[in-house]
Amino acid sequence: MKNLLKIIIIIIFFQFNACELFETRKPEEPDTKKTSFQPPTSPSITISNFINSIIEKNPDNYASCFYNESGELAKFSFIPSNDVKSAYSALFQDWNIQKERIYFYSLINNLPLDVKPDVKIEIVPFEVLTPDSAIFNTSYFLYFNHNIENYPKVFSGNLQFTIVPNKSGLWSILRWIDNKNEKDTNFTWSVLKVRFSN
Repeated sequence: MKNLLKIIIIIIFFQFNACELFETRKPEEPDTKKTSFQPPTSPSITISNFINSIIEKNPDNYASCFYNESGELAKFSFIPSNDVKSAYSALFQDWNIQKERIYFYSLINNLPLDVKPDVKIEIVPFEVLTPDSAIFNTSYFLYFNHNIENYPKVFSGNLQFTIVPNKSGLWSILRWIDNKNEKDTNFTWSVLKVRFSN
């Protein structure tokens, strides 16, 4: 009889404690990176997306800032600063979105996970703004705290974007010209691309 009583007490004990097994738990938040990317319905949104994609270290959003309309003759191009162009002409001869993506992946893979790049692109009025193109010409300052020893971390210069809409009306960068500012001792964005292009 004592054994039967012990068994009944154990069964009752497990029944009360097992009730929690079937309670629904609070669902976990999805593991998604926050992004500020907006549909680029204007040239100014394209500029914002470009800056934010670098700060957020988001290669997909970064690549989406460049013109990539299939079946079109016009293709994205990057023209490096003159000093880099003369020294690395072969590297930049057929520069395209794929090479842009490789450079950006390589760069963000050499940055600490918890550190964001410092990107300052002066927002100025567009030099040209028409329904089918925009020219954005401004100065920039970059600080990338990468882990490559004996390689510069500060870059500055002047960039010029030609921004155009695609067939669906979304704007993207068709042409990027990089230039060194006069009396600027920092390296240009082109130098950064040379180091992280492979």
